[in-house]
Amino acid sequence: MNKYIFHNCIIYKHCETYKILIRVKNTNTGYRTLSDTIGHYRTLFWYNDCMKEFIKTLLADKNLYEQFKNEFTFHSSAIEGSTVSKEDNTKILLMDNPTNKELMIETNRKYPEDEVQENFNLGVLFDYMIETLDQLITERETKIWHNILMRNTLWSQRNVSSYGKYKGIPNEIDGAKTPQPHEIPELMSKFIAKLNKLKKYTLEDICKIHCEFEIIHPFLDGNGRIGRILMLRMCLLSNVYPFIINHETREEYLSCIKMYRKTKSSGFLVEYCHKLQIIFIQKFNKFLKDIHVTKIMNWFKTNKTIKRSDVEQLFNIGSSNAKKILTKLMGLNLLQRTGDGPSTYYTLK
Repeated sequence: MNKYIFHNCIIYKHCETYKILIRVKNTNTGYRTLSDTIGHYRTLFWYNDCMKEFIKTLLADKNLYEQFKNEFTFHSSAIEGSTVSKEDNTKILLMDNPTNKELMIETNRKYPEDEVQENFNLGVLFDYMIETLDQLITERETKIWHNILMRNTLWSQRNVSSYGKYKGIPNEIDGAKTPQPHEIPELMSKFIAKLNKLKKYTLEDICKIHCEFEIIHPFLDGNGRIGRILMLRMCLLSNVYPFIINHETREEYLSCIKMYRKTKSSGFLVEYCHKLQIIFIQKFNKFLKDIHVTKIMNWFKTNKTIKRSDVEQLFNIGSSNAKKILTKLMGLNLLQRTGDGPSTYYTLK
């Protein structure tokens, strides 16, 4: 156990998000092994320095932005039971005012009317969240989010009293009772105060806040999608690698929230979301590698040579990962190596 605590301190020193490593146990307990965990976290460290660049490019590169938005909105909608395919979700997000009739002309498929509208609305909410990243979250803002998500739906026509407002009637989440309507204003007031008290969020903070929001369940419908948008917002604000909760792992995701309800520990959701961060890195791996290329090319604007130690400091990574980056750049015919051993250095070809 001392080794785990010691390693936990090392991780905490470099990246406070991952103090949850203290939960690591041997394979007999069902948790992953320490060596596996170390490998995962080293992967995150390798890319950690790229997060700010990713966010900047996400906001500036239309193709990357649309790809990320489609992935996020498709899975978040599918978790709630949407049957819209990823391909059709892309088409819906690009429409000005989607209807089933318009979608059928393009795809020959018919979906429930609200599915088309709600998928479109989630895309609009995604855009709105990005545009207002620098603004403080308030109770009024959460109601605006709900208004955007549910507007122009049959649901909003049937539930006028709960559209863009806190719920007016009791509801449940997977059979579990949620707070009564009269309790919501006070609970949300405390929730928002706690949310805004933190200037930066760790992954553990993000998971805990998400669980608390889902347990409060302030709206009659749409809580899951709003909660996941809020998670993404906290990641982007804090330079924490985002993740997309995959609808195929819906049951694992919901079980993590149930465990928080029982134990008040967000550890299970943190571990689940950490795995999704790794998947995110793998999915956007090409883009992240391009960041490495760009950063090292920028180095040569003011330097004639670069050493492995320079790459280690530039990306805050270990020697082996620095070597991989340099090897990759030589493979791309961008760098050439001179010398051997400690005196080795690299120059542009």
